[in-house]
Amino acid sequence: MSITPNQILALAKELCDVVEGDQAKEVALRCSTSRAYYAALHAADDSLPADLALTRADRKGKSSHQAVIDKVVAWSKAVRPGRTEAIFVARNLSRLRDLRKAADYSTGDDFTAEEAATALKIATDTVERAGRANAQCAA
Repeated sequence: MSITPNQILALAKELCDVVEGDQAKEVALRCSTSRAYYAALHAADDSLPADLALTRADRKGKSSHQAVIDKVVAWSKAVRPGRTEAIFVARNLSRLRDLRKAADYSTGDDFTAEEAATALKIATDTVERAGRANAQCAA
């Protein structure tokens, strides 16, 4: 069985809508932000043109996340179809990575519904832009 970035994003949206107690809500918001980041990361990875696709070594390396971002940045700097959308995807991934790090690692600090909503908004935009970039590249 496999999953798509849109399915991961749908889960992130569901988690953001949890209405339990404050502590449970914060855990759900943090999980939502993390899932939103991964939805965007996988959408970006899936959208890469064949010549920029990650290699097996890239995927096994210490920073496969950074490898995806680096490949999208390379695409955004090349004069080729999908470049404009790739610019936004690269910027969004960096912003999402920062939000995900705050959600996953700064557990002693409060994490707000606004931060999770921002992550969802950025991730939704990123998934859509990655799809458009891929379609432009394939055309």
